[in-house]
Amino acid sequence: MQTLEAYYDHNPRVADLSLHPTLFMGIGNIVAIPLAHAFGRRPFFLLSCVLMVATCAWAAWSPSLTQHIAARDVMALAAGQSEALCPIIIQVGVLSLSVSEIFFLHEHARSLTWFSGLQTIGVGVLMIASAYLTDSLGWRWWYIVFGIVNLAVLVLALLLVVETKYPRSLSVLAGDMDPSESSDLSNPVPEKITHSTRLPLDYARYRRRSFLRDLRPWQGHRNWRQAIESWKQIAVVFWFPNVFWLMLCSGAFLGIYVLATTVFAAILIPPPYSFSPTSLGYVMGAQTLVGLVAIPILGYGNDRIVQYLSQRNGGIIEKY
Repeated sequence: MQTLEAYYDHNPRVADLSLHPTLFMGIGNIVAIPLAHAFGRRPFFLLSCVLMVATCAWAAWSPSLTQHIAARDVMALAAGQSEALCPIIIQVGVLSLSVSEIFFLHEHARSLTWFSGLQTIGVGVLMIASAYLTDSLGWRWWYIVFGIVNLAVLVLALLLVVETKYPRSLSVLAGDMDPSESSDLSNPVPEKITHSTRLPLDYARYRRRSFLRDLRPWQGHRNWRQAIESWKQIAVVFWFPNVFWLMLCSGAFLGIYVLATTVFAAILIPPPYSFSPTSLGYVMGAQTLVGLVAIPILGYGNDRIVQYLSQRNGGIIEKY
């Protein structure tokens, strides 16, 4: 931030480079997540990667502070998907049904914590590297390098991130047995299903998946009602006391974080602290320790608690 303030002759609007993107990240999530429920996860994830690459180029060659701020605002619309869309792919399923798309219930905490922990560690490492990068090459090269990294992410996403949203009937979600498999529908015989049990696949109505088919950006999902219902549920859940309290806490912590990243350089560089510009990254890089501690405690520890409560309650555990 000190580098940008010097470049723009200490224009007070330089602070908007950090303040505005925080707001636009939230706006991007409110718009994109319901649409991802309606049209699928993959197209919006790929779109966010494309926007990241394009806005990095826009910011790197921005001719004015106004365009620089605008580029970062649009970038934030895409960057916000890492805070909501990616966890949805990992954990949450079809709208309002809370079905795991990739991991089982007793694996949710560890999967989400690995994601959040690695993200936190990555941000910390990036903060350390950014200080050296901007000091030696200039702030424009920061966007160029970041754009190259996002371009690599886009290529990998095209090849590896498949669509995880598929329609599931209520009977399937409830684990009901197929009536055709029982000769006595009034008294069906329960069958124990294990991880090694292979369910019959309906190839008559559904084609086999192929690598080329998975490469399609959009798998054909289209249900505007789910998007509208999602926006309605957001408006309702917002006023739940526990959700409202968590929102206030999250907003307060995020506001403090943004404030710290905006002003800490102006405090630490002058005497009596006399930090060098390249040393500032280590201050924010300390959050890597949080990621290392959170993975074993919040992740695996939470899953152990879920398993314990499930066994105590006869195999039933609340899902939030």
